[in-house]
Amino acid sequence: MHAGTGVTPQDSHPAECAPDDASILGRMLLIWTACALFLLVQYWPEINTLQLSDTDDNLRLVQIRDWLGGQGWFDLRQYRLDPPLGADIHWTRLVDIPYALLISLCAPLTGTMIAEKIATAFVPLLILGATIASFAAIARRAIGPSAWGWPAVLLMMAAPVVQMMSPLRIDHHGAQLLMLVLMLWGLMAPHALRGGLIAGAALSASLVIGVEMLPYLAIGAGCAVIFWIIDAKEQVRVRGLAIGIAGVTTLGLWLFIPPAGRNSGLCDQLTNAYFPAVLAGSAALLAASLVRARHWGMRAVLAVLAGSVALAALFASGGVECITDPYRAIDPDARRLWLNGVAEAVPLWLHDRETAYSMLAFPLIGLGGAAWSWWQNRDERRRAWAVILLIGFASIILCTLSIRAGIPAQLFAIPGAAALMSAGRTRLVASPSVLIRVLGTVALLGLVSGVIARLMIVQLTHKVETKAVQQQETNADACLRPDAIAALDALPPANFMTAIDFAPMLLAHSHHRAVAGPYHRNGKAIAATMIAFAGTDEMARAFTRAHHINYILICPGLNEHGIYKDRAPAGFQERLLAGKGPSWLTPVRTSPAFHLYRVE
Repeated sequence: MHAGTGVTPQDSHPAECAPDDASILGRMLLIWTACALFLLVQYWPEINTLQLSDTDDNLRLVQIRDWLGGQGWFDLRQYRLDPPLGADIHWTRLVDIPYALLISLCAPLTGTMIAEKIATAFVPLLILGATIASFAAIARRAIGPSAWGWPAVLLMMAAPVVQMMSPLRIDHHGAQLLMLVLMLWGLMAPHALRGGLIAGAALSASLVIGVEMLPYLAIGAGCAVIFWIIDAKEQVRVRGLAIGIAGVTTLGLWLFIPPAGRNSGLCDQLTNAYFPAVLAGSAALLAASLVRARHWGMRAVLAVLAGSVALAALFASGGVECITDPYRAIDPDARRLWLNGVAEAVPLWLHDRETAYSMLAFPLIGLGGAAWSWWQNRDERRRAWAVILLIGFASIILCTLSIRAGIPAQLFAIPGAAALMSAGRTRLVASPSVLIRVLGTVALLGLVSGVIARLMIVQLTHKVETKAVQQQETNADACLRPDAIAALDALPPANFMTAIDFAPMLLAHSHHRAVAGPYHRNGKAIAATMIAFAGTDEMARAFTRAHHINYILICPGLNEHGIYKDRAPAGFQERLLAGKGPSWLTPVRTSPAFHLYRVE
C-alpha cells in the first residue's frame, strides 16, 4: 500500500499478494465515506437552504413533489408552467423513484422539508458510491488486482463528472453516467454472458432515462460486435447484450413511457421513433449470436445483417429524421430565439478556447493512457484496454460534435489515467528519496488528472472578469437565493412573466406559476416570452392578457436578461428598467434582488 491510495505498484501485485474482496470492500467504503463527507461539507450551505443551482434539478424536485402529492405515474405535465393547460415534460419517473422513496420514509420522522434535504443530498452520493465501485472493478480487471483505488482519486479530481454526482444534483445526468460505467464494465467483465447482460441492461436503462444516450447504445453494441468478429468466444457476451437491450428497453417502454407517448413519434423520448429499431436490432443480433460461425468473415456478415435490420427499422419508423434533427418538433421561433443559443447544443469548436481545451485535456490524457496500456499488455488485459480505447475515442468524437457529450468523455478517461498513475507510482516508489516519492506523486497526479493542463489553459486563455461582470454575477446570486424567492409567497398564488431560466426556481421555492421554462416541448411559450421581453409595450400587453399574467419579475443579473438587452436596447424590458414602463404596470417592492411589477 502506498500513500494511502489503496494502490500498489502495477508490476508487484501477484494474485497471492492482492487484497481479498472483503478487504477491498471495506477500504472502498472508507474512500466513499471520505468523499461523501468532503462533498457534504462543501455543499452544506446549499443543502441547508435547498438551493439547487441547475434549472433541471429544480424542476425535478417540483416533479417529485407533485408525484408524492398525487399526480399520476404517467402524468408528466407540469401544470404550473404555461397554465392552465401546463407544459409537457419529456422526462420519466425512473430517476424520481429513489428520491420519492427516501422522502416518503423520512418525512414522518423529520418533516417534509428536512426529508427533501436528506434525499437530495444523499441519493447523488449513493450514485457516486456505485460509480466508485464500478470503476474499482474495471481497474482490477484492466490494470491489476491492487489498482482499484486510483479511479476513485481521479474521479474526485474530474470536476465536471463529480459535480453530476454531488449533493443537490438530482437530475438524470449522474444516473446516466453510472449506467455508462456499468456498460464499460459489462463489455470487459470476465463472465461473458453476465457482462453482456449488465452492459445491455445499463445501456437500455440510460435510454429510458434520456434518449440522448442512443449514440452510446450504438457504440456499446458496436464495440461488442467488433470483438465478437475478432474472437468467436465473445459470442456469448453479444448474446447477453442483445437480451439485456431487448428486455430492459421493452420493460422500460411499458413501465415509464406514457401510453400516449409510445406511439407519438416524438424524438426526445423512447417512442415508436426508436423502439422498433432497438428491438429489431437486438433481436437480429441475438439470432446472429446463436449461429455457430467459426470464421471471422461469417461473423462479420452476420453482424452486418443485424445492423441492416436495425437500420431498416430505423428508416421505417422515422427515427433517422429524429437522429438528424432531434428537435424537429420544436416551435420555429423557439429554435431561432432560444435553442440556437443554448451552449450545450452546439459543437465544441464554436465554444471559446478555454472551454474547448479544458474539456478535451483529460479525455486526451486518458486516451493516451489507454493506448499505452493496450500496447504494453499482451495478456487478457489487452482486450479490456481495447474496449476502453475504442469507447474513449468515440466519446471524444461525440464531444467535438456536441459539448453535452464532454462529461461522458471525461468519465471514460478515468481508466487510462489510472493506468498511467499506477505505472508512474511504481517507478516513484523505487526511489530512495522520500522527497521524490512524495512530491513526485503529487506532480504525477496533477499531470495525469489534467489539473495542471487545465490550470495552464486558464492562464493562457482566461479573460479577466470586469467589475461589471462581477456585479452582474452578484445580482444573479441574490435573485437565486431560496429565501429571496420564498419571500414572494407573501403574494397570493399568481401567474408570473419572468426569465425562462428563472421559472424552475420560482416553481421550486414559491407557490407561484410561470409561463415558460427551458424545456423544448414548451417551445411556443418560450418564443412568446422572449418576443414579449424584447418587443414593444403593446406586444408585452398582448402577452400578459393571453397568459393572464399578474406580475412581471426581472432579475437583471441573469444572462437571459442580458440577451434581451442586446437584442432590443429600446425594447419592453429595457424601457421598464429605465423607469419608462407603461401605465398598466405598478412597481412592487418585495426584495432588493428583483424588479417586480404588478399588472393592472
